[in-house]
Parts: sequence; structure tokens; C-alpha cells
Amino acid sequence: MFVFKARLLASWPLVQIPPAFLVGLAFMVVTCAVAAGYPPDYGPFVAGREPTRVRLETCPLLEEQGPAVMMGRRAMVYGRRSTPGPRLRAIGEDFVGVYVEVVDANGRSLAAPRLVSEFPPFSRPQDAFCADLNEDGRLDFALVLDSRGNGLGAVFNDLVVTLSSGSTYRVWVVPTATAGREDFVALNGQNAIVKTSFRNNQTRRDSQRRSYWVFNLLAIQRDELVLANDLDARFPTWVRYFARPNHAAAVLADEEKARIWNLDQHDAMFREALIPSP
Repeated sequence: MFVFKARLLASWPLVQIPPAFLVGLAFMVVTCAVAAGYPPDYGPFVAGREPTRVRLETCPLLEEQGPAVMMGRRAMVYGRRSTPGPRLRAIGEDFVGVYVEVVDANGRSLAAPRLVSEFPPFSRPQDAFCADLNEDGRLDFALVLDSRGNGLGAVFNDLVVTLSSGSTYRVWVVPTATAGREDFVALNGQNAIVKTSFRNNQTRRDSQRRSYWVFNLLAIQRDELVLANDLDARFPTWVRYFARPNHAAAVLADEEKARIWNLDQHDAMFREALIPSP
């Protein structure tokens, strides 16, 4: 796996291109993303002012089940080796996407399979983490699904978060960028996730075209995610995408932020993954 360098990509002239065309053009550069948290050169926190991180442990891959995926299915099971607790089972199905379910140590389902990603068939889970995210005494999971794109397109992925809910689990999907354990922070006694978005102002004149990384906070409240920018005065944070590292908040009027944000109607803040209809 190759390490994505946000600084290298920022030096490309992709910064001044509208997002839809930008992702397509990014196939010119071949590099893969890793789970490293929000883009490190453009994150919302300046050095020395980072919040406390939620302690997530890496959940190892315990086993693989079923045939290799291409016109078939393969399930990847993650969990703690030392305990008989719950397991996260990710199932790749060709021409459909990736499902996840939570099972007990004996393979019995605790949460039925849910479709979490419709990325191309070659997309597979990369990193799995676990912790008691909602602090109810039960193990929760976070799974990173890479897009397997190229160039700037390689940094966009889905972060799947399973939260215990009584005897079962609810499953949430956060479209984000370079997802990783650094995205999980504790602010004012509340565990939260930093969600990363990308926006371009799409002005007609190239000299006035600007791109931004936009960061929002999603609080983990019991068994659900809730938009919670009020946890920290720095959010939502807009950071200009330069050809050099930058963590300074962009100076933009609220009306302009709203206009730019609404140019991309496909970037949902988050969604709950539900059991597919028969």
C-alpha cells in the first residue's frame, strides 16, 4: 500500500478544476490512500491545539470466508482475538457493493447485513478499528472502505460506524476523506467524528476559482450520529486547498459558504445503513 501525500497532490493544477471533472482527471496519477485521518496537510487543527483522541484499537482480520470475489462473495471478519465478544463481518458482493453485519463469536447475527457501499467491485475494506464509542459497555466498530481511485480521487472513502443499540447494532456511513483513527475526537466530554468534505467555488473565471476542505463534527450519541458543530467553535471549518500545507480557516462570508456547499448535492453528511428490501 502506498502512502498518500496530500502535499504532492496539492501541487497539481487540479485545485482549480470543478469537483466532478477533478475526480475524473485524477486517474492520471497513480497512488493509493491509507487510513490516516483528515488530510494531514489541511486538517482543522493547528499544531499544539489538537483535541484529545478517542482511543481506538486496531481490530485484526480474524478470518476470510467464502470464495474469492469476482462473480462471488468473500466475507472478512474482524474482532478482538483475546475475547469472545462481537465481530464485524464485511461481505463483498460483485456488481453490488459491500455489506456489513455484526455477529457473535459463534457467528450468530447480532445485526443483519446492511449495504454500506456501492463502490466498484474491486473496493474492499482496508482498516477496522474497535472501541466502546458510545460508552455503554459494549464494543463498537469502525471500518474504512477505500474508493480505490487514483490521484485526488483516491482520498475519498466511506467510514462505516456500528454502534451498539441494546442487543443489536445500528450502522452508519460517513462519506469522508482519508478516514482513520485521527477522525475520532473527544470534545467537552463528547465523543465525535471529524467528517471531511471537498468543495470548489466553480466560478467561470479560472483566476477566481478556489477549492476548500470542509470539516464538520458528528457527535456519537447513544446509537446514532448527530451533526454537532456546536461542540467546538472551530467548526464547521473551511480550509483553502493550496499547493502547500494550510490549517488556517478561510475567510468567506456565510452566504458564499452556503452557495459553495450547495453546489454538490451528492455529498451527504452521513446516513444510516438499513436492511435492504427483499
